[in-house]
Amino acid sequence: MSTPPGEAHITGSPAVVVNPHNQNVQVHYNAGGQLAENYWSPAGGWSGQKLLGGSITGSPAVVVNPHNQNVQVHYNSNGQLAENYWHPTDGWSGQHLLGGTMTSDPVIVINPSNHNLQVHYSANGQLAENYWNPDGGWNGHHTVGS
Repeated sequence: MSTPPGEAHITGSPAVVVNPHNQNVQVHYNAGGQLAENYWSPAGGWSGQKLLGGSITGSPAVVVNPHNQNVQVHYNSNGQLAENYWHPTDGWSGQHLLGGTMTSDPVIVINPSNHNLQVHYSANGQLAENYWNPDGGWNGHHTVGS
């Protein structure tokens, strides 16, 4: 199977989420070192590859935040935690570097008790996290043990 003209090969594993707000199936992936998206909508079918910019190493993680309706994609960008999020009104935010040292792909969870978005990853063999709190923003990179 060949790659369609104008579309980059996928590197790593894709991350998939169903957006309950618009019923789209959203697939995010590493397309030759750039964050990319292809989504399926009930009204229009598959969108085709859209490059979202930024530099990605490895595979992304994605979650829909039920509190602000953002589709939040987190990934390793040359050894730093990065995010790009989509909001129903504003569209894609563009890449934001969140700092820290990152040596793995991230995992994401939304904590239902405090509404924090928590991102976990390896930082040179140590478990690390950075979390976003609706009242205070990003907490910053810190290790939580091995």
